[in-house]
Amino acid sequence: MNLFRQILAVIALSVLANSLRNTVWAATGQSFEDAKHHWAYQSVRQPVLPKVKATKHVRSPIDAFLLAKLEEKNLTFAPPADKRTLLRRVYYDLIGLPPTFEEIREFERDGSSKAFEKVVDRLLASPRSAFSRSDGCSIKIRTTRLMTRLTRPRAAFWD
Repeated sequence: MNLFRQILAVIALSVLANSLRNTVWAATGQSFEDAKHHWAYQSVRQPVLPKVKATKHVRSPIDAFLLAKLEEKNLTFAPPADKRTLLRRVYYDLIGLPPTFEEIREFERDGSSKAFEKVVDRLLASPRSAFSRSDGCSIKIRTTRLMTRLTRPRAAFWD
């Protein structure tokens, strides 16, 4: 009997899923034909990247979209931040406090290409960090997102 109920539940769920897949929800006062053209009911497709003049600033597809809008207004990204500014940004973002003078001096002296990653990893492992968690996977994801956000050149009018 239990197996029979499970089979019925699977059939009922598949019928419900098929009926919902072809259902369009319209807002109050909106026709169903108009609702079908809403962006949420369109299939996902790869957008065409806009052409930009300063291709050296494009590190990811998102940068191309940002730079295209900036170029429409004759603007461009701000120059990359110096090491001290970059360190201050990551400290404020992760622990809400500025780095000490010793930490600034140590970071500026570190000439390795992984210096910034080491600081981010140390801050994420710190109990003062809002992102400190026991599962390493979420920390790695957060590190990657944070480094992308902090190292991407910002628009001149944002700084």
